Amino acid sequence: MERLVSVIVPVYKTEQYIERAVASILTQNYGNIEVLLVDDGSPDASGDICERLAASDARIRVIHKPNGGQSDARNVGLELAAGDLITYMDSDDFWVDDPWMLARLVRIINEHWADFDFLIYNYKQYYQQDNQFVANAPYPDQQLVASDKYDKFSYFAQRGHFPMSAWSKLIKREFLQANGIRFIKGIYAEDIPWFVELLDKCRNFVVVNDYFYIYRKQVPEAITSGFSYKKYDDLIFIVEHCVKGVADGSYSSRLAEMVYAFMAYEYSILIAQFIHIGQDVKSKYADWLHRYVWLLDYSFSRKVRLVRLCLKTLGFNITVRLLNLYIRKHVNRNL
Repeated sequence: MERLVSVIVPVYKTEQYIERAVASILTQNYGNIEVLLVDDGSPDASGDICERLAASDARIRVIHKPNGGQSDARNVGLELAAGDLITYMDSDDFWVDDPWMLARLVRIINEHWADFDFLIYNYKQYYQQDNQFVANAPYPDQQLVASDKYDKFSYFAQRGHFPMSAWSKLIKREFLQANGIRFIKGIYAEDIPWFVELLDKCRNFVVVNDYFYIYRKQVPEAITSGFSYKKYDDLIFIVEHCVKGVADGSYSSRLAEMVYAFMAYEYSILIAQFIHIGQDVKSKYADWLHRYVWLLDYSFSRKVRLVRLCLKTLGFNITVRLLNLYIRKHVNRNL
């Protein structure tokens, strides 16, 4: 019998997108699937739409809960999931129009069931205002065939791009449950410490270049949109949390250096976003950035090395402006 795949979809204020998200799941030809729509106290019609979708297809289950944020909704979904395999979807995104894709991914992880705990697949970004799909860079062939999990992770560090998003993975539920792996509640970018924990606890993982997920950009309500002090403080918390994990010996020695490299990338983002910090609190945040500047010594990627070089040669203020310009042009692209 096919392994059951549980797709956990937190739902909040996405009434105009949720139907496409669910339709893209249900059109997969994989025969054993359940969809958990976790209505996180959405104030719009999203909850009603979820109920209507569930009434039309027995594979859909709806959970209504008070608003607790995306982390809480994902955790609730995991507790109620019955699948052998878990994957996540954001309710404003969707899966690629290839009905056999999920079946192929399940077959791959089945082939490695005894040795691997999760699978990472690739994705495309969808710029809805332009109706344009942009594929993420393919993972290098050396990474696809590497046998050691740390070697695989090192390729992410070298690229300066870490696939931390929960929606880019197919994961054994027994692995998540046995290790108590959950999302930290109440923070933005909760995927980052979650991904570090996955890497630490797993025996191994597999990376494929199948483009399965479509990440919708230019969504005003999206959790990734815009600057806020809450997001900035949460990213500081995440850096401190992961650095403390290394200091406490929570991670293996091989992973520790890579965690620092991962945090060096997030630290670079904090420098770029410093331009938005108000004058009244600038000194507080500047002091924090100066205390953690040592992270840039773990510069596996060209991007981080360039940030370190700019700081040394151009100084802090010019580096902030240059990084902010880079992110606005190459990263955000009208989030």
